[in-house]
Amino acid sequence: MPRLAVVAAFASLSAGLAAFASAAAAQSRSADSAAIAALERRVEEAVARRDAEFLERVYAPTFRFRHSTGWLEDRAARMANLRRAPGPNDPRVISRTLDSLEVEVHGDVALTTGRIFVRRDDPKAEGPWRPGYTVRYARVYARQGGRWTLLTHHSTHETPGAPPDSAARAPLPSLIEHDSAVAVRAPGPHGGGGVTTGYPFFGDAPGLALVFRKRVLHPGSAIGPHRQAHDEVYYVLAGRGELTLNGARREVGPGTAILTRPGSSHALRPLGGEDLVILICYPRQDAER
Repeated sequence: MPRLAVVAAFASLSAGLAAFASAAAAQSRSADSAAIAALERRVEEAVARRDAEFLERVYAPTFRFRHSTGWLEDRAARMANLRRAPGPNDPRVISRTLDSLEVEVHGDVALTTGRIFVRRDDPKAEGPWRPGYTVRYARVYARQGGRWTLLTHHSTHETPGAPPDSAARAPLPSLIEHDSAVAVRAPGPHGGGGVTTGYPFFGDAPGLALVFRKRVLHPGSAIGPHRQAHDEVYYVLAGRGELTLNGARREVGPGTAILTRPGSSHALRPLGGEDLVILICYPRQDAER
């Protein structure tokens, strides 16, 4: 082959590999951004519910929370505050709604900015502050041990009431997502072990009251046994699995729909050395599936 042809072929191959690497990196950043956005909303739901157990897993050991007044809480103080039972005259948080969320991912570090509308009932607040207030904030996450942890939160500004262009007042957008853009490799939920691939569709959709995702349980993985707090539906798309529901075992396959109710317990694992592919749907306030 002539020398020029070899050089041209090599250059073409190099360009193709560079384009492939660039596309793969972009897809990875997109998946990370979706995962961070979903985690942001789960954090706000957990704070509103004072779900210290969930936040213990998210807050890094060196976590710091700086309020807009300048008051700084370290991790221990923040967790103690969340675990403290509110008194009769303390403000009661009804909800914390994210607005104008933006996510930047830089390798194993992510920056989020946005606003939080805190809806509350505060008997001590006066005028426009009583029903709630809006906080502007910035956060830094780091990927540690294969999962994202929250390093620091900074509230930068507070104003009374909801933001004027709040997502709660605007028409909510319809969305289309492809599983290749949201795929996330993770251990089996609830201590199931092994490796699974989750597809958290619409994780950053504003105002969405449910969680809808696909999960692929690869051989050797499982959804570990756990007790239900809310209704949850599994639907088997492909593969065979063993479902343990309230202690009873049965085999499930494509076309099987499973409804688990509050107070029940279940676990699921693949059979036959092949992937078990399921769809999952449950109320957004659940913390882990």
